[in-house]
Amino acid sequence: MKNPKQKIRVPIRVRINAKNALVERQKFKDKPMTRSGIYTAKMLENGFIYKDRLGKVYSFLKRTAANTMTPRRKVAFNGWGGLAMIDFIEQYRRENNE
Repeated sequence: MKNPKQKIRVPIRVRINAKNALVERQKFKDKPMTRSGIYTAKMLENGFIYKDRLGKVYSFLKRTAANTMTPRRKVAFNGWGGLAMIDFIEQYRRENNE
């Protein structure tokens, strides 16, 4: 049985995107990112993501990337790892046949 809470290390670019997004969100009066987004950003900032969260992250990033990037949306997008995270998840899935 696979462990759904398995931690997967993320690339440094993903960590930097998440860290910067957590700083940038403080510059807005009406702060971007939901509780789920903040949870994900903090996890990524610490260098990992739970395997069972990959689908949620990928879904959010692909939906958000398809829309026009406002400053608030860009902060949220980067909080979830940004383009670097999309590339990482796609590569991870290819390498692990998922």
